[in-house]
Amino acid sequence: MSKALLAVYGMPRPQGQASVDGSHPDDPVPRLPADHYDAVVVLSANGALAGAPALAAVAGRARPGGSVELREVVWVWPSAEGIPPAAAAPALQSLSAPRLASVRTAESLRRASVYAGLTPTGAVSLQPLAAEQLRAAAAALYPSLAVTPSPEAADALVALCELLRPHMALGVVVATKPAYSPGVSFSLRSRAPVAPGKPAVVAAAPTAMDAWSAAAGGAAAAVGDLLMDEDDLLDEEDRLTKVAVQPDGDDAGVKRRACKNCSCGLREELDAADGTRLMCVCVCVCVYICVCVCVCVCVCVYIYIYIYIYIYIHIYIYIHIHTYIPMHTYMHSYIYIFIYIYA
Repeated sequence: MSKALLAVYGMPRPQGQASVDGSHPDDPVPRLPADHYDAVVVLSANGALAGAPALAAVAGRARPGGSVELREVVWVWPSAEGIPPAAAAPALQSLSAPRLASVRTAESLRRASVYAGLTPTGAVSLQPLAAEQLRAAAAALYPSLAVTPSPEAADALVALCELLRPHMALGVVVATKPAYSPGVSFSLRSRAPVAPGKPAVVAAAPTAMDAWSAAAGGAAAAVGDLLMDEDDLLDEEDRLTKVAVQPDGDDAGVKRRACKNCSCGLREELDAADGTRLMCVCVCVCVYICVCVCVCVCVCVYIYIYIYIYIYIHIYIYIHIHTYIPMHTYMHSYIYIFIYIYA
């Protein structure tokens, strides 16, 4: 006698048929025996209630080779994912239920069955929704309307059902559970299945390194006294820090040159030293030029002031001395001597 299982997720439970409520907080599906049922039927209101973990748990209850049928409310829009576009269903764009994006399409329902480890036997078929199924799908999207005992909530639920009716259908996927289990293999020649078992452990042939390791490990206690510390081989001269000495022969004055294809870093080191030397020379030349310019400016200023004072004094002497002082020779001589000394 075949054994059947009906798992319901947010949909009305059929009358006269044994079923389990997978959407109950205390999910009873994982407690059912695994690989036990010949036929399993999943009835879901949307993808949020029967997600990937739920489908995997239900598929695990079916025996290998058994039949699994997925019945879920899906969009009739022929796309891979998502709500129908605004051009096809403009009224749906005003809905803002969090679970609205979890409603799958027919293609996404088929993918979900594959991800659960099942093998679909055909394409997804779409069936019209009954009134109670459509009401259950609308209540799954807006749970507050279903639990609120008020005429306004009932009217809103009816209006929502009429809005969703043209865009929703019952998607049916018939699949089978593969007749193999993890760990089973088969022969490539005879195609006969091979029962899983523990792989035979083949002892590897000992190598020369293993022989040396075994000999060293077995004789470690016997030869422990023969081992010595490598630091004992160094004397006091070896422990002294060696100081690099600059060569003082013909090589002392030879300029180092880098090879054509230098890869040791000497070329970069020499270029850096030449750049530093050139920078120092440029700085010295600039300082020398600045000092010379300053000296020239000071000399020019001094000459300018000297000439200005010299001319001014001679003009003053010509105007004032010849006008107000009598023409006495001795007086002219003393005044000229005094002016020249002052200047």
